[in-house]
Amino acid sequence: MHTPSPDEPQITPGKLLELAAACRRSERARMSYRDWQGTATVRDLDP
Repeated sequence: MHTPSPDEPQITPGKLLELAAACRRSERARMSYRDWQGTATVRDLDP
């Protein structure tokens, strides 16, 4: 489990609502991701 530090960007309630709406519509979502080593990738997520 990851506990974000205070200086990390936090997801906004609006983004969570957008993600929930995409799930209800069975749409894929695309998210940027940075792993613990700092490697950035873009990932497609299925609801």
